[in-house]
Amino acid sequence: MSTRSLILSLTCPLLLPFALLQAETNEKKVIRLSVQWNEEISTPAICLGVNTWFVSVIPNNLGYGVAQNPRISTENTLHNAKILFTDEANGLCLIETESEIEGVTPSPLAKSGKLRAGLSLHCRSGNKYCRTTVAGRTRTGDGKAGPSSPLIRVRLENPDAFCRPGMPLFNPDGEVVGVLTGREEPDSQVARAIPVPKLRKLIREFEVFRKSGSIRLGVLFEAENTTPEVHSVRPGSPADRSGIVPGDIFLRVNGAKVHSFDDLADICAGLTAGKETKVTVIRGVEKVQLVIIPEFRE
Repeated sequence: MSTRSLILSLTCPLLLPFALLQAETNEKKVIRLSVQWNEEISTPAICLGVNTWFVSVIPNNLGYGVAQNPRISTENTLHNAKILFTDEANGLCLIETESEIEGVTPSPLAKSGKLRAGLSLHCRSGNKYCRTTVAGRTRTGDGKAGPSSPLIRVRLENPDAFCRPGMPLFNPDGEVVGVLTGREEPDSQVARAIPVPKLRKLIREFEVFRKSGSIRLGVLFEAENTTPEVHSVRPGSPADRSGIVPGDIFLRVNGAKVHSFDDLADICAGLTAGKETKVTVIRGVEKVQLVIIPEFRE
């Protein structure tokens, strides 16, 4: 009987290229933020988590080894910074400035990462907007080692002006729901974006561990079944310590419904190492509530 393992690669978080400054007139002024990689290349950025942390995406035409001394740009001012973390799978990176930037505060992230096809979003650059629609989802990686990280697929009304790595996506409530990594194909109207759960995970893990990365649960699932049914549990793993046993079928994770193995992989891509995760499984004919604490993969 063949099995497949739930191997999750998670990294950085969400992006917003602006912050809000409260003026004396009580009006909100948009501060445009960007990462200046060199004299010619820059990408949008977002303040996230704490006042000195910024997230962006390293562009494809700039190698990871070259992007070592970025600076955060606010209007005409450059601020020295350093890279804390880079996800080489998609270029997402966490950057820290030497000190707080006046008027810049962390941007709000959407509480839910569920984005159905057809949902209206928008990109924003300064005071200019671009209508955007969710087209579905896709995955990074080839899947040989297990489920790969989910990405959002979106269609932009004006991709030539707004489809830039690091450009944030907003929902109608003004919350960040993702950050663009670039177009699927040259001249395409469709772009890919890193979703909120992955971005939030990066921030949470850095706040606690000063690092981020793949987590492990220690579970193998039945390959042929449409539902995520446990085939085996690795001794001493987080799943083993939580009480998960072969035959358990995952129904919910932190309240989110699980209908398929892909659903479970998408949800787990946003789980934070060291944080209690509530799980509901079917065991025999009963529903059982468990708590599992994911840990970093060695």
